[in-house]
Amino acid sequence: MTNIQIDAEGAQTILNELQVKFGLKLGDTVTVVDLESALVLSPKSSRVSEIAARIEKVREDVGLSVEASMEGLVEQRRRYTKEKYGTGDE
Repeated sequence: MTNIQIDAEGAQTILNELQVKFGLKLGDTVTVVDLESALVLSPKSSRVSEIAARIEKVREDVGLSVEASMEGLVEQRRRYTKEKYGTGDE
């Protein structure tokens, strides 16, 4: 068990060994779950950031510009709308 002390500004410090173990970095968010008689800290990773990074890597790997990627999204949305709702040519 590890104790965490709250400083005068309300900040808490998580021991470096736990930061390494759970992959926590400066600025990361940790979720606090209130279990009435206990608090549970849980690392919270941003799925949006992870997904955005993966999309960016794929885009760069295939040499696709941001502009071309956006144009492709507009076209794909048009196709999806037409397929799903029978419209999309507006």
